[in-house]
Amino acid sequence: MTWLAILAAGLFETGFAVSLKLSHGLTRLWPTVSFAMCALMSFALLTIALRKLEVGAAYAVWTGIGAAGTALVGMIFLGDAVSTLKLVSIGLVLAAISIPPLLWSPFAGALADRLGRRRILVAMSFAEAGAIGVVALAVDLGTTGGFVAGLALAGLAATTVGPALSAYVADLAVGSERTLGFTWLRIGGNIGFAGGVATGGILVGSVGFLRATELSALLIAGGAAILVLRLEATPYDRALPSRNSISPVVGAGTSAPWTGGLGRPLRDPRFLLPAFGFGLAVLVTTQWNTTYALFAGHVLGLSYAAIGVGFALNGVLVVVGQSATTNAVLGRSHTSIGVYGTLCYVAGFLLLGAAPFLGVPVLAVFLLATAVVTVGEKLITIPISTLPSAALPSAKRATTRRSICSNDANSRPRW
Repeated sequence: MTWLAILAAGLFETGFAVSLKLSHGLTRLWPTVSFAMCALMSFALLTIALRKLEVGAAYAVWTGIGAAGTALVGMIFLGDAVSTLKLVSIGLVLAAISIPPLLWSPFAGALADRLGRRRILVAMSFAEAGAIGVVALAVDLGTTGGFVAGLALAGLAATTVGPALSAYVADLAVGSERTLGFTWLRIGGNIGFAGGVATGGILVGSVGFLRATELSALLIAGGAAILVLRLEATPYDRALPSRNSISPVVGAGTSAPWTGGLGRPLRDPRFLLPAFGFGLAVLVTTQWNTTYALFAGHVLGLSYAAIGVGFALNGVLVVVGQSATTNAVLGRSHTSIGVYGTLCYVAGFLLLGAAPFLGVPVLAVFLLATAVVTVGEKLITIPISTLPSAALPSAKRATTRRSICSNDANSRPRW
């Protein structure tokens, strides 16, 4: 279901790229309106998908669909030249930015555990800047091979950063501070991603793809330089040089040593019952990615523009309210937070289903239901983001950060 959201986001990306072309630098009204609406829908759907997927893999597929779709629309409807070489080039671009991150994603966490969080964050930031620079150079020289290689390297760098970033937060904080850290990480990611892509679209429309790409490479390199100067090493990072092999590091933000491997919780009914419950909860929450929008459009008859407004409301409420929601539930068990979040999802879905019978404008009910579902999303994100980092010692925190079990100070599973 989440990958369907990525597919739809990529198609809307094609829409806003073509609209940007037709707007002649945002000087024509209706193409400009189309650009804004398609961009809103694309970012909203991608934001939803990123809550379940690694950012590197999801971003790569989203970009690939948008790039290939834009090229095809240009050839079919806008009079762009059609050739076998161009079609092959589109296929290569799509494969380069989609396949390598998907294959590399399972190993990215192990690299952060072996080399250290700070080292990976700094190195991959410079690597991404270099990869974008290769893309710009390839565009300037007109070489498809360099363009494909640059995009593939950028996707690999972004995929490698994700586990290291989560492990970095987990190493420096414990308990409620860790929960707050993941909350602000999510808020900052949403703001940065939406603002960055929107700014990139405007730059492409105003100064062209080549200059926008060159500027992006410089900005990423500048950010990497700031990381070199300001990003502190975690206790795990500082302990790496003194060890010959990866082993648990007890310090700030670390949990009690994990023993018995991942097979241990699978034999513990105290783990299995909550895991089964969270599995059922996921069956409910994933309907938000597809069924919710389909029902609003095909049953309630809402336009894509109205649905886009609803998704935009969801994004705004996440950015504005996630911190307050996290503070409100600090100290409660992960299980109870998950239950409350799931119930909000159910309430929002039922409210949306009752919209035709309430005698009030359907759009108003849709927006209210979206707000209720968003509260559930903000709640259930807390255990989903914090349980993995609490589950294992620091030496396995990035490798298996999607585990479900967590330990308290006495190594007893706590739900």
